[in-house]
Amino acid sequence: MSNPPHMTLEAWMRANGETLESFADKAETTSATVSRWRSGQSFPRRDALDRIFRLTGGRVTASSFHAPARAS
Repeated sequence: MSNPPHMTLEAWMRANGETLESFADKAETTSATVSRWRSGQSFPRRDALDRIFRLTGGRVTASSFHAPARAS
């Protein structure tokens, strides 16, 4: 049995039709907080990372949370 491929929070939300508001409700936080997570302005605490991992079926992890930085 193989593990599902990991993806960023933004990619998972887009693929699953989640809005900031709907994901925030499920993650027990605010849409503003989810927006800051997605944009890289902040990073979730451990308890929030655990909820995100469960909500996404293990697709979004701490190491896959954000897209890799692009070279300029």
